[in-house]
Amino acid sequence: MPSRPTLALLAALALAAPGCGDQPTTQNAVGDLMTLFEHDFYFDPQVVHAKPGRITLQIVNRGRLAHNFRIEKAGREVGRTSALKPGQADRVAVRLTRGDYHYFCSVGNHEELGLYGTLVVR
Repeated sequence: MPSRPTLALLAALALAAPGCGDQPTTQNAVGDLMTLFEHDFYFDPQVVHAKPGRITLQIVNRGRLAHNFRIEKAGREVGRTSALKPGQADRVAVRLTRGDYHYFCSVGNHEELGLYGTLVVR
């Protein structure tokens, strides 16, 4: 059985970990501009619902590390940004057809650490 100080430390770490155990944040795209925030290491929102058509994705790096943005459908890239330093933003315009898209940061192992999301087009 862990000691009281160890339990207190574990509880504090769990509270400090953003999104730990939470449901993914979901948002519906309204209009033709959607903002995605990159953090260390999650997207906000993590799930986006949109209608078919053209949309501009504004990517804002709110993390402490450099991140980029890639979006793919069925393994084929449909949009990307270069690496963004903390505080930087960029936009990428994509034409969406029905289906599921996977977006992620391809820097190092950032995707494996949780920096990915899904764009659902219906």
